[in-house]
Amino acid sequence: MIRPLEYCTTASHLQTSIETIEIRIRELQELREQYLTKEQQICGGAIQEAHTGELNNFTQK
Repeated sequence: MIRPLEYCTTASHLQTSIETIEIRIRELQELREQYLTKEQQICGGAIQEAHTGELNNFTQK
């Protein structure tokens, strides 16, 4: 469970929230890959290269 930050009163609350966030990020990355695969099937490989650049820009911020 991701607890709102203002309700995290112990280290355990924080750690549980951080672990949940990390799990959700991995799930979303897997889902993103599924969407990119489907897009590549429909549109071709050039689209995926553009998305890779966009993701790199996002993760560097």
